[in-house]
Amino acid sequence: MKRVTKKGGRILLLERGNAIWMYDKFELMRRASLNLGARGQIYHFNFENMVQKDPEVKVIKEKRKFNGMLYYYVLEKL
Repeated sequence: MKRVTKKGGRILLLERGNAIWMYDKFELMRRASLNLGARGQIYHFNFENMVQKDPEVKVIKEKRKFNGMLYYYVLEKL
């Protein structure tokens, strides 16, 4: 997404990721191999670290919903 976004352009990122509650984290880890093999998805990925450490984007807005499993970011390309 960064490659095709022009400088100053915005990126809306909605993604499932790591949960806040321990029970939800356990369930995501338990189902990880099934989801990866059947759907090619990883639901327990920590997007917060990835977005915060990226020097090419600036976080404009950040939210987490549904026990922290839904990440909502508005990013601006620098």
